[in-house]
Amino acid sequence: MTILSRCGDIRVNVVDVVDMDKEGVTIGDVLREIGEFEGTSINILVRGSAITSGRPVEAISGLRKGDESVRQLSRKYIGCLGNALDYGMILYIAASLTQKGFDEFVKLVSDKVNGVYEAIRRLVNVKYEDGYVVVSRNYAANSDLVLQYVATGVLSHVKGVVEGCRVNDGYDLDCLRDAVESLRIGNLARTIFENEVNNITVRHADDITGEPRLLCSVMGEECGECSSVDKRNLIAHAGLEKTVTHVYRWGGRVLVKYAEKCLGKIEANTC
Repeated sequence: MTILSRCGDIRVNVVDVVDMDKEGVTIGDVLREIGEFEGTSINILVRGSAITSGRPVEAISGLRKGDESVRQLSRKYIGCLGNALDYGMILYIAASLTQKGFDEFVKLVSDKVNGVYEAIRRLVNVKYEDGYVVVSRNYAANSDLVLQYVATGVLSHVKGVVEGCRVNDGYDLDCLRDAVESLRIGNLARTIFENEVNNITVRHADDITGEPRLLCSVMGEECGECSSVDKRNLIAHAGLEKTVTHVYRWGGRVLVKYAEKCLGKIEANTC
């Protein structure tokens, strides 16, 4: 929710996305409320010499550079991962956030926020005259960029949690189960993921070896990589779909990872 208020000559944006302490609220809810990046929009408030100075126009042009890149990455890391959180697809979230694209998203948003700060520093003047606070400014920036900055902070926290589950070149399945709990993933998705973990680690415990194999092979089925991946199956198995998930033992732990060639199909069916 964004509340826009005016106090004399000063415009104030007050942003309250969602109360994380409210029962039932998830990180997926937060990402949905933030939404995908639409663009760096500026409301120009020209006055006096600002009309001919060109400074506001120059500032706008600079701030809008990189908007399309941010928009594309926002769709992937806010739109797609918001869905993945709803589906309990913690392995997909881990695989996505550890790719270099997420670090690029964080940097682009951070650079644009810093650019807004620099523009405000140059174009907004605050001074005292005869006991009054006088504020003069040539433009006001929208809050969309600020919300993207908040989203990168939320997702960086998620990344820190799932990175703690990284072992060898896979992810500790029991650790991912704890991550699903700590990240406030919805009850239904959490239950599905818990059932999938139990199915792998209990029902098929004796079939898991030190060699990474597709889950369908561990289950005694003949199948090929990515052969049955679709949105329905991904949701039904909280991302641990049998034809995209490799399972193996390492140092007494059960690890999982996605088949590299299937990542594109997983993303296409999650976004």
